[in-house]
Amino acid sequence: MRRARILALPFGSLAFALRLAATFWVNPLTWQMRPAGLSLLVWLAGPVVSVAIPVGLYHLAVLRAVPRRPASFQLDNGALVAPASPHDIGTAAIIVLWIAAGAVLTERVPNADQLRLAQIDFAALVSIAIVGLLSALAVALVLVDRPWVALNRDGITVQRMTSRRFIGWPELAPGGPPPPPGRRPRNLWLYRTHGPTVGGRPRPELLPVGQLQVDPAFLANTIHHYVDQPGQRPDIGTEAELDRVRTPVGGQGDDQVRGVARNIESDDRR
Repeated sequence: MRRARILALPFGSLAFALRLAATFWVNPLTWQMRPAGLSLLVWLAGPVVSVAIPVGLYHLAVLRAVPRRPASFQLDNGALVAPASPHDIGTAAIIVLWIAAGAVLTERVPNADQLRLAQIDFAALVSIAIVGLLSALAVALVLVDRPWVALNRDGITVQRMTSRRFIGWPELAPGGPPPPPGRRPRNLWLYRTHGPTVGGRPRPELLPVGQLQVDPAFLANTIHHYVDQPGQRPDIGTEAELDRVRTPVGGQGDDQVRGVARNIESDDRR
């Protein structure tokens, strides 16, 4: 996964170069173009094409070989880990570098249909600073491997971009969590029996499954299994246990989870 994310950087560099080309060479062509509708169309097409080509090539050359939502985990330091998805993180890094190119300050060359770097005071320094910060952000996105979720014998660690939270197995409500609805859910809700409260009720925790390299229903069923089967928690993080969780949980477990989801929805209506 790390390699797939890092490979986004060359495509981000291509997006940066294409947007600069659109800014300095395509945009000036539209100033004298007629009719006005055609001029506007070409002006809009430049930035769109400059990001669409690198993102498309990245998906075709790199991500096509990477399963988008596998029913599996990675083993890491005694834990089952759902790492960050390169599909989201890599694409985001490309877009950040494309935005960086758009942050370069420019101005029209006097008496000519050309653009140049802005000549006003500190314009070059400002452009360099913004491009440098955004480039550092793109590199950080592909290197930090966030967000991720890890399951170990004690509970669940939820690592977001800037924060981390641990939830012990005893805190979680039995029979859950319910599988997230929809084809591409963004979050998985973990419901607690005790722990931090809001308005007198235990506060649920959202897992960012839309940004993880794991099938959301598979993750929900795995957590559900360990919530209801505490005797198997000590095996979490072993090769044998990873092989076991790859086996489908089965219809009965799914029915129990759906029942929990219906009960939660009923409580929310009240």
